[in-house]
Amino acid sequence: MTFEQMLPRLVTAYDRGILVPFLGAGMSVDLCPDWQTLIEALEQGRTGTDSGGRSPSNDPAALIRRANEAVRLLAMDSSSARITRVREALYAKPELNHGPSHWGHQVAQTTALAKLWWPLVVSTNYDDLFARAYHANRARDAETEWSAAGTSVHEQPAVSRALYADHLHVLGRSRVHCADVLNALTTTVPSVLWAIHGYLARESSPELAPLERELVVGHGEYRRLAHADPYYRRTFAEVWRRRSLFFLGSSIGDPHLLDLFSEIQEIHGTNPQPHFALVGPGSGVDVEMLRTRFNILVMQLETFDELPKRLTELAARIGALRPRASHWRFRLEDSPRAVNDADLEILHGRMPDTALRKEEGVLVSGGYLGPESTSASLYFSPAIANLIRKLVRHDLHPESGRSEFEPQGDVFVLKGTRICAIRPWRDATTRDLTLMPRQLHAAFDWAGREGVHHLRMTLVGAGASRHFPAAVPLTIIVRAFRAWRRQNPLRALRVSVHVLDEAALFELRSGRLDIPELLTAEDLRLWLRIESPGLDHVLPEPLIIAETTSLRELADGLRLPAPDQWHAMISPAAVADGDGVRMDSELTLGALGAVPGATLTLRRVEVPCIDQ
Repeated sequence: MTFEQMLPRLVTAYDRGILVPFLGAGMSVDLCPDWQTLIEALEQGRTGTDSGGRSPSNDPAALIRRANEAVRLLAMDSSSARITRVREALYAKPELNHGPSHWGHQVAQTTALAKLWWPLVVSTNYDDLFARAYHANRARDAETEWSAAGTSVHEQPAVSRALYADHLHVLGRSRVHCADVLNALTTTVPSVLWAIHGYLARESSPELAPLERELVVGHGEYRRLAHADPYYRRTFAEVWRRRSLFFLGSSIGDPHLLDLFSEIQEIHGTNPQPHFALVGPGSGVDVEMLRTRFNILVMQLETFDELPKRLTELAARIGALRPRASHWRFRLEDSPRAVNDADLEILHGRMPDTALRKEEGVLVSGGYLGPESTSASLYFSPAIANLIRKLVRHDLHPESGRSEFEPQGDVFVLKGTRICAIRPWRDATTRDLTLMPRQLHAAFDWAGREGVHHLRMTLVGAGASRHFPAAVPLTIIVRAFRAWRRQNPLRALRVSVHVLDEAALFELRSGRLDIPELLTAEDLRLWLRIESPGLDHVLPEPLIIAETTSLRELADGLRLPAPDQWHAMISPAAVADGDGVRMDSELTLGALGAVPGATLTLRRVEVPCIDQ
């Protein structure tokens, strides 16, 4: 298969949210050692030394024996000494002391891949090259977004900076991590790097320490992984069946991988969608066997230097105009509108800045002017301020026209127009999504009073300083409109939401954000995670519950001992307080900021023991 033939399928799989890169050593080559070089370094205890006249490097069986011997000797060291030796061998080159921008032409394939947003990436590599490149690209994206909003990273609250510093969660093979990988297939979470052979960041941390102990180096460790780790194998099978793997720099002819593929095939049958692979020259893989038996479409590269070029082409095609969903229209079951009309539509693109028609109105969101501002003050980003100027066709106040907006209850209205704004902020420094449902209800009521039949709105509440994914305010908008229509069944209001955020659009196109469910189900579908010092495994459990349920009622239903010793936290958080709320509280789940698909974590707080 040529890349020109493969490219449309790759792009389609990416748009559907099922394309998952599978990274091998070839993605880090030139900066990190390949397997043979790593084994030689571990044998000698230092890098760059001769193999000592051992078996030739082109003898795979001999290399396996040497790997087993090196691992056996390492096992005699303490765990920390073993990890230190592998880390020193992995990061021997001085270029790695700098960020991705200093890597030059080396591992251009990794930096090219990291330019795209990925919900899930699988890797057999131990190194952190992809994670660093991915963080660097997402940070640049954030800077661009903040710059467009007339601000910078240094002006953002700590909670907002933390969101953009936490783009990628690295998970391993533990039972809990495997459950998190499966959860990531259906739930809006930060991007996940599933390090199936262990992970060694340049700087160790308590969070990553368990992944350091999962390193797979020798044949014996591969064998144990293949046969004695049921959670990993079953999770891999689920990913294999529900996603299209994109093998890059990986030895796809590796017998350990082929055995795993064969086991999945025997149990589940042929996978329903194809996988893809770009393999280097002289790989020796059986292309026809991979296609017919495992549904893996292979393109053989002429040179290794071709890989970054192909990944750059993929990124360019994904960013270009192409056939894909850009408009979602929904009619509610109790709609007073004509049969063919939509009550709610979500559109990919900017809101039109043409003059408003008689029946049209506009809703935007703003924030506080600054820490010393009053409750009546209102700030707009440059983009929103420019939109308002074009809509009203005259110059506003030099400071974005905000002084001309009058507060009317929970909304702000521009004098003499059908333009209103909400401000989902608790104060000048704290964004609070729990305010949005009430503010949206007030905006819909304002539209009814003003004779507005078509309300066009931006993705309110999703400004550059947010501490949550943009899909969260979109979820709140849909649910608030549904609730308002139930209270006002005769109001013929049509709402159009204009969305630019690619991550939110991905949730729509992939079906992970289920709009029909949001428009029909009144209760919340959550993931419940209970964490206590006495629990060995913390696995998320499905929970369907009314949003009017109080935390105290939930504690009683779960039979939690001593509810005052448990704290509840919602992720993504509506308010970035981080302390949680005690489970003996009368606060409801809705007031806590729970939205469908969120994770509700109940954490038991350690109570100090007092000697009597």
